[in-house]
Amino acid sequence: MEKILKKYRMINRDDFPMTGRHIHILRIRAFADEGINFTEEETAHFDVCRDCRLEVIDALKKLADPIPSICGITMGKAA
Repeated sequence: MEKILKKYRMINRDDFPMTGRHIHILRIRAFADEGINFTEEETAHFDVCRDCRLEVIDALKKLADPIPSICGITMGKAA
């Protein structure tokens, strides 16, 4: 049973090469807010890095939501 599971879990890191460091969060926010373009190095990293893609999606979602949801704040009743 264990041999079967290991067969399908084989992932070679050469298939997904990491190109440089993660994109800085301020660059991601500037990309979402101001529309700046990523450099070639950042674009290459963006293509292979799932974490950076999720950060960009999160930044774009926050930008699209004009009124952030407020949780945990209760208003007192008027007397």
